[in-house]
Amino acid sequence: MALRDEWGGGFYGRDTLRPAAITDLDQPADGDLTFTGVGDDGRCRSSTLYEVRSLPGIVNPNWAAGTVEAQLAGSADGVPRYQPLGAFGEPTTLMVRAFDEVGNGSPVAVNFPEPSRTTGLAAAIALLACLGRRRRV
Repeated sequence: MALRDEWGGGFYGRDTLRPAAITDLDQPADGDLTFTGVGDDGRCRSSTLYEVRSLPGIVNPNWAAGTVEAQLAGSADGVPRYQPLGAFGEPTTLMVRAFDEVGNGSPVAVNFPEPSRTTGLAAAIALLACLGRRRRV
């Protein structure tokens, strides 16, 4: 019987299992990022690195386009993590990934900012204006 990795690729001993997804990413208004650490292989052992990236506005999360805000040392699964980032001057979408020692990355965890009342009001006014124009036609 041939030994294989978990993907059946024939690379026994090669680390092909990525870290688990971060499921509780939060950024309160003060800008301090909190989440619970994940392991190296799923939820086992310790991840090597966490990377935090940002995108301005409330946007579709694109990891490659994000600006690196911080890199944190890895931790074992279940360890509470805290990173002060400070408040951003505008709504900012934050993304975090865990990485293992060979560069396998976890799924991207995303924290969308809450739209401000001003942004919500402006959107509502624009929608009403658009609907108003539609009726007159």
